[in-house]
Amino acid sequence: MPRGTRGRGPRPVRSSRCSVISFASHWPSLRFRTIDRTVVRVPNGRLADERIETFGERDRILLRTDIDLTYDTTPEQITAIRDALDAALRAHPKIWPDTVRVHVVAFTDSAIRLNVVSWFQTTEWNEFLRIRHDMLMQFMRIIGDKGAAFAYPSRTVYHVTQSGQPAPPIDG
Repeated sequence: MPRGTRGRGPRPVRSSRCSVISFASHWPSLRFRTIDRTVVRVPNGRLADERIETFGERDRILLRTDIDLTYDTTPEQITAIRDALDAALRAHPKIWPDTVRVHVVAFTDSAIRLNVVSWFQTTEWNEFLRIRHDMLMQFMRIIGDKGAAFAYPSRTVYHVTQSGQPAPPIDG
């Protein structure tokens, strides 16, 4: 008998991410229904060997997002954007200020990438979604106010002749 059941049999486990839908001794597995309404079946023997992550017991929720800026964004604009994003996060009452990180992390094919990481002081998923939405909208305003724009995947193709000279434009 599972520990802590005191003769009542296994109790269902529920969280905002999934719930246990059956734990039957005649079928050697545990079945979880996920937030997407799929069923995950885990053999009981694997439960003892696997690392089990319990979202319901966390003390905060992570915000991690990448922001891609166009290549015409100047270093001064990037610094101003970085500082404003950092300040906006630190000013929010539900953000752990010691965990705020905003940095340029890459030069991709079509963007200068900023990585934003911070922790929300909530364990409620719906509250996290609301706060994240508010912060992302604030990020959009900051980027627009600093005269920058979001990048999107793009590619420039240069057409040259055999002599190395640019080809005439194609009218079409």
